[in-house]
Amino acid sequence: MKIILFIYGSIIGSFLPLLVERIIAKKNFIWSRSQCTVCCRKLDWFELIPIFSFVTLRGKCRVCKIKLPYYLLVYEFSTGFLFTLYGEQSFKILCLLICFEIISLFDLFTFQFSLWWLPLIFALAIYDSPMPYNDIVSILILYLIILLINYKFKWIGNGDLDLLACILISTNLMIFAHTLLLASASALLYCWFKKNKVVPFTPFLFNNLIVVLFLKSILVTM
Repeated sequence: MKIILFIYGSIIGSFLPLLVERIIAKKNFIWSRSQCTVCCRKLDWFELIPIFSFVTLRGKCRVCKIKLPYYLLVYEFSTGFLFTLYGEQSFKILCLLICFEIISLFDLFTFQFSLWWLPLIFALAIYDSPMPYNDIVSILILYLIILLINYKFKWIGNGDLDLLACILISTNLMIFAHTLLLASASALLYCWFKKNKVVPFTPFLFNNLIVVLFLKSILVTM
């Protein structure tokens, strides 16, 4: 059953980047087939198999040999693990994390996401939070204070603060701390290797949150 859930998740993880990219470009994402963004060739069915196609084609277009972005493989894996973790356990957590994923993809492509997502993710995070309500209220007050300070000094993107607050509310302090640590470290390494000064942070938050939750599930079952 876990393998089937992983396959389902990887299919969703393969589709969501395409969905978000076409929404941003205002293109049809229902009827039009996937194609190479460089040579515009329609992809064959065996080039659309999540993870397998990317690995066998060595991360390149089969014809024009342009390198495919590695985030495609990362999101296929992370969504596969996401469905493995919560596909049978909690539909509410699954919905919340998929919302996180979509937000991270918008941030990846545009460095921003619509404020319309905020009521939904905060509502889902609070509804399924393991914390008592007085702790949730304290976190929300602290979040608003930091948001106001950040509005003046611009230390971090406001969307990153939104996602951090929701992660803390929907999990616990330990998972939050590990996620923030891994996300910060991986983002710094990415900046160092790619020589980028500015990177979208929410993709690192989302994918490292899945890593932390997956490692936690392994430790619990040992």
